[in-house]
Amino acid sequence: MGLELTLWTNRLDAIKEILANAEKQTEELRASYEKTELDLQQTETKVTELSAQGEALTAEIERIRAKNKEKEEIVQQKKAQILVAENDISHAKKDIEKMTGSLGKTDEDAEKNAVLEKAHLDEIAALEKKLAEKDAELGLLEKEAAEAEAEKTAAAQTEAQINAELAKLNDSLTFLKVRLGSLEQAEQTRSEYIKERSQDIEDAKARMRSIEASRAETEKKIADAKALLQENENVTGGYDVKLKSVTEKLTSVRTELGAKASELDKYLNRRQILSDMEKHYEGFQNSVKAVMTESSRGTLLGIEGTVSELIEVPAEYTTAVETALGGTLQNIVTTDERSAKNAIALLKNRNQGRATFLPLSNVRGERLRIDKLENEYGFVGLAVNLVTYDKKYDGVMTSLLGKTVVCDDLDCATAIAKKNGYAFMRNSSARLLNTALPV
Repeated sequence: MGLELTLWTNRLDAIKEILANAEKQTEELRASYEKTELDLQQTETKVTELSAQGEALTAEIERIRAKNKEKEEIVQQKKAQILVAENDISHAKKDIEKMTGSLGKTDEDAEKNAVLEKAHLDEIAALEKKLAEKDAELGLLEKEAAEAEAEKTAAAQTEAQINAELAKLNDSLTFLKVRLGSLEQAEQTRSEYIKERSQDIEDAKARMRSIEASRAETEKKIADAKALLQENENVTGGYDVKLKSVTEKLTSVRTELGAKASELDKYLNRRQILSDMEKHYEGFQNSVKAVMTESSRGTLLGIEGTVSELIEVPAEYTTAVETALGGTLQNIVTTDERSAKNAIALLKNRNQGRATFLPLSNVRGERLRIDKLENEYGFVGLAVNLVTYDKKYDGVMTSLLGKTVVCDDLDCATAIAKKNGYAFMRNSSARLLNTALPV
């Protein structure tokens, strides 16, 4: 008892330490989550600001492009005007050459040619002046166009830088969102783990209280026994006390042996009675008797037998299994559904009552699945695993006993049921230290 209490105390301390570490890790996770969330907000704000700057730069670039386009159109116009002026100058020069070639024919013609030449020279001078002005305007426009192109290039570079930074920030944003999701999942997992460990602590405390109570009771019995022994030693002394103690123990053993022998006789008698009942179907319902009698005569085919005939139960589990099965011991197992319908028709025609049929082709069962149930204190096993039957009846027997738990005693059964949320309905026998718990 003391060793078990020490083990449970050590286990409780270990669980408390695990729980403290888990809570510390949870706090660290929560702090990391809050920092990541703040980083995410700051990053989103920066992304918004840079996006606005990028949009403004894009608009500025478009404005510069439009302005450049307008200046290019003006440059083309100026170039066209220069070409026209150059063409006019060329024509004027050709006219002067023609007039120079015709000079000297007559004085009158010479005078006219001089006037025309002067007029052409004045026109050429005006055109050359206009051409110089156009060239100056063209140079200025080309300079402005070059400056605008440089401005556009600088804006495009700035836009590229902002887009690159935006791409990096978007990558950071995606990373932070993924990390937030991971932290949320980790925090949820840690919370569930803490909840489980807290339940383990409560279970350990309950078990320790039970052990403490048992230890106190045992210590009281030991103290009483010591007091009684001291009293007997004082009265009889020496070997008389030892002889009396041995005699008392021998008597106790004989009494216990007699009780066990009596219990064995009762079990053997009961087993013989049940065997006779099964053989002659005594104690069975009239409907069950009728079906089994006609089956033995060959009138009904496909009748395998009653549940009680098809199952063998070890002596130590008899009461538990009988309690769990109850009236289903008289259920009739058939090969298939058709055989069951034939038997039902026979009972109706003879007005011999009703019976429950379990066709092998239809009945399926599932075994109880609770994680680490076999490790629970006082757990014996699933009832279906403690009995013997032909494997072809596995579906029927599993449906009847697959979710029935057999335990050492009622206290163990109650503790297991409590730990599993009272998912059991208790049927117990006060005569034997075993309990059947159908789920």
